[in-house]
Amino acid sequence: MVARRTACNTKPSVQGEYGIVAGKNKVLSSDMLLLRFTSCDLGSHPFKLSCGHRLFEQIRKAFKLHATSEEVILNNNGAFARHFFKSRNTLAIVLKVPNSVNFGYDALSMVFDGTRRSTRAFFHGQLGDEYERLVSSFQSQKDRSFFTQPMLLPTRLLLNHRLNTERYRSKIDHTLHSTEREIGYAIPGLLQYNPSRDADAESKPDFERIVRQLHSCQTELSQIPYQGQFGYDFGVFLGKTALEVKDWGFLPPNDAHDYSEGLVHRIEFATNLYSTILMQSSILKSRVQNHINLTFSLIAQDENKISRSIAQESALIAAASKRDSAAMKTISVLTMVFLPPTFVATFFSMTMFDWTPPSPPPSPSPSTSPNPGVTYTYLWVYWAVALPLTALVLIVWRVWWSIADRRYQHEMRKENPEKKKRGKRAKSPERPAGSADGEDEEHWAVGNRTAHREWAFPLFRRGKSFERERGEEEQGDV
Repeated sequence: MVARRTACNTKPSVQGEYGIVAGKNKVLSSDMLLLRFTSCDLGSHPFKLSCGHRLFEQIRKAFKLHATSEEVILNNNGAFARHFFKSRNTLAIVLKVPNSVNFGYDALSMVFDGTRRSTRAFFHGQLGDEYERLVSSFQSQKDRSFFTQPMLLPTRLLLNHRLNTERYRSKIDHTLHSTEREIGYAIPGLLQYNPSRDADAESKPDFERIVRQLHSCQTELSQIPYQGQFGYDFGVFLGKTALEVKDWGFLPPNDAHDYSEGLVHRIEFATNLYSTILMQSSILKSRVQNHINLTFSLIAQDENKISRSIAQESALIAAASKRDSAAMKTISVLTMVFLPPTFVATFFSMTMFDWTPPSPPPSPSPSTSPNPGVTYTYLWVYWAVALPLTALVLIVWRVWWSIADRRYQHEMRKENPEKKKRGKRAKSPERPAGSADGEDEEHWAVGNRTAHREWAFPLFRRGKSFERERGEEEQGDV
């Protein structure tokens, strides 16, 4: 087994740097190699060959790869195909997983020679240490027959994709679990579960961050069904290809039989795991949606609590305002009653009026002089002016109050057309059948007036204006 990794900025020739040296500068021929593959990094653009088109064509011609290799490698949605060349007794396989930063960009183009039982392959887009892990696992194999399996590299690509899919699903599951603990929601599927109370469990959850996190999980979950379905179809394809390889006689009946059967079993097992991933992804979608609904419900409950507290405070404020209004009304009435007399007293006490009575003639003796008294003769002038003025102020205030009340009722009727329509319907209900006698007609008329009063009540009419308008409306009903 010989492996080479190509950097993105190098362009080695196949015969030069790609020549295989085995001690004392002895170059091995291609007939002496059972497995040879080259790996190329992803590069800066997922839709371009990082090694360059010219170098890739050199590798493709040297390895005799399929003509659609470049198209498959640059495919975004994933692809897999195989072709048997009867004339050359070879099998060509091209594979590409769907592009995703979370699942990888792995692509493989390989050719298996059934006569020499050798494999030539080109990997593209491997991330991280995938290449090192692949080479390390192959170097640990001591049996030569292990490298004669045509399904060896495709199976490794399938297992690597399934591992990335499972890691991604596990990450989303862990995120949901932490969200459940933060919200205080029990973990579903556990018969016995006592939710732990963390140190910060009593604090209010950050609903804004939770909603964003749940919507992020919902977006991430949209990738799993596609990747899982692709992996399932990929596994079915490899299983059918493995059976076709056996039918074509690429493997001798006695040599490497155990390795071939082991690869088939691993393909079937990975395919079944993809089906469980698909079912688990549907459950995760339901969990995410339930948590989103629960979060919005908790937010609505908090808003209802706030609204209830505001309503209670508003009721207290309204009661206090009512008391203050009653007190102010009392003060206003008292002011209107005492203000005109005060004004009259102040007005008549001005210096322009002289209310001093003439001095009486001197009396011969104090004991026989008459008592002039304390009250002045013109006191009636004060009452004659103060009382009419007070009455005039009260009358003007009452007229103003009636005008303001009517204007208020008119504005209320304009702002509530639906209440007005309901009032008109209640004013003229349908006459019940069989109401020919006087008793039924009287009962119907009473019900009519009752419905009309129920409509008029929300208008908040007060005083005589309300009684007068209600009487006019009842006359209209009659």
